[in-house]
Amino acid sequence: MAQVELELAQDRLRSMQAAAALRNEARRALIHNRTVRQAERAERKTLCHARTASQLRARIAELEVGV
Repeated sequence: MAQVELELAQDRLRSMQAAAALRNEARRALIHNRTVRQAERAERKTLCHARTASQLRARIAELEVGV
């Protein structure tokens, strides 16, 4: 009887460990996806700022020439 209880406890422990591993993997995937989206957003913002800076430099050049 004690052996059966021990095996049941071990099975339960393995099941809980497997569930915890799945939760951890899912959490890592969510964090990874969020990080990727943040990096893409930062890249888009950087490109937008670069375009704006280029447009402003062009406008400054026009104003300096007197256009």
